[in-house]
Amino acid sequence: MTNAGPIIFIIISLGIGYVVEPIFIADTKKPSKESESVSGSGEREILSPDVQLDLSKITAEDFPEKVLLKAPLNIEDPGGITMNLKKGSEVKPLRLEGDQLIVQPVKFPIEGKLHVDQTNFKLLAVQMIKKRMIAKNSMPKDDPVIETDPADDTMNQVVAKPVEEPKTMEDAEPVEEPEAIKEIKKMDSAGIVEIMKSSVADGKVTEFEAAQVTSWKGGSEIELDGESYQSGHVIFKAETILGVQENEAIALIKAGSVVKWLWAKTKLEMQ
Repeated sequence: MTNAGPIIFIIISLGIGYVVEPIFIADTKKPSKESESVSGSGEREILSPDVQLDLSKITAEDFPEKVLLKAPLNIEDPGGITMNLKKGSEVKPLRLEGDQLIVQPVKFPIEGKLHVDQTNFKLLAVQMIKKRMIAKNSMPKDDPVIETDPADDTMNQVVAKPVEEPKTMEDAEPVEEPEAIKEIKKMDSAGIVEIMKSSVADGKVTEFEAAQVTSWKGGSEIELDGESYQSGHVIFKAETILGVQENEAIALIKAGSVVKWLWAKTKLEMQ
């Protein structure tokens, strides 16, 4: 009877082991789950991370220069040519229409549309917003308001300015020509070409360089958005996914300088 105690303790310990061990084994062998989306073609596409972002609050300065496609995109231009952009291609975001992002292939003046979550737009926009907020908070604040004692009349004293004698015609300073008079003096074709070359050389347009241009010429007067401009036209060659293409650009000129470059076919602004 003296050995009965240890035997009972061993039996109880073995019973507890049989109950507890399966619980730990089951917990350590639970399969992990990954969040994936399967497209209609059977291709697995990784969805955009869950970014809490109100698209209606995004401004033009929050747009990144380029975004990456997370899914293939087919774009058809007005001429009927279809461009097939692969997943991972870079495109330029133009604007948002609800949750649809309007994009443009790099160096190709046509537009396509896709859901914003099929790009990394949200992640890049969040970074742009953070930079904008940091820059805003680092700006110097307005000068503090100086509070004065009402009994102190020093700040309320008015200092009389000396009366200036009228100047004669000989003493009068030359008056700068108004802008309206400057606009009347239109430039000839040679002057327009020189202004366009100077604008390209200064990097005011990045879609092409002077070495790509095959033709420079002055154009007629153009009215856009209620304003009149002198215009110049250039034809340049650019390497695209469809091979070397000839493109035409228009320079809008005002007050002796190029204020805007446009694609000739779509009238969209160049970068």
